[in-house]
Amino acid sequence: MWSRSQTPATSVGRYVPVAKNVPVMCGGILVRPGDWIVADKTGVVVVPKESLPQVLKLLVQYDEKETKMVPLIKETKSMGKALQEFNRY
Repeated sequence: MWSRSQTPATSVGRYVPVAKNVPVMCGGILVRPGDWIVADKTGVVVVPKESLPQVLKLLVQYDEKETKMVPLIKETKSMGKALQEFNRY
């Protein structure tokens, strides 16, 4: 759950649901039941459910590459050298 503002402690009698498990537009993006939402203080990403296997595969690859970068960063004290050597960006 992510909110850009606070809501009352109880919504009983104040909010009436109009639909459940239906697609919605949120910030100009279509969000459907089953999509994954990833959010933090810097932003929100919608991962469509059909893209999830590909996204998870890419995340594993990123994690493996970044794990290999740590020793080089510690040794050289340079993020730039590690990024260049591992073609991170």
